[in-house]
Amino acid sequence: MIKGDRIFWDLDGVLRKLSWAFHTDWPDSWNQQINGKGLVESIDENLSCLLECPETEYIDIARECYPLHVVSLQPDNWRKNTSKWLDVHLPDAKVKYVSKSDHKLLYLECGTRILIEDSPNFDDYTNIILIDRPYNRHVSAPHRITHPDQLRDLLNKYVTEGKLC
Repeated sequence: MIKGDRIFWDLDGVLRKLSWAFHTDWPDSWNQQINGKGLVESIDENLSCLLECPETEYIDIARECYPLHVVSLQPDNWRKNTSKWLDVHLPDAKVKYVSKSDHKLLYLECGTRILIEDSPNFDDYTNIILIDRPYNRHVSAPHRITHPDQLRDLLNKYVTEGKLC
């Protein structure tokens, strides 16, 4: 069990393979087009795909965290199906939905909490553990994770020492 009271998890790209509803692998670009449409537009046209997305390789580590905090940018019309997906895959998660990516940073409280994230759109990754994906490889991040065991080790060290080293 990992003490998770100061650890916040992004959902899509970290715990749920959202883009896999349309791709068989991770996209190379954050804004990759699907049949001439962006990912958000494609999902808006087929909200049921939110229920069918597979889990990522990191979800078992999230399940080791107690409590489990998920903070996710979700349009209002996605939240019902996303909540259903979470009920099946992470039923004990405490979930906060935000309307802007940078609102996730409000949960970090001056460096005493961390966010596990895949987005390439933040200015500062000091308190963010970046899950490596093709679309974020251009980002310079002090804590880039490429394997679940690496994440587990870093989280255990964070819980023990109280800081990302």
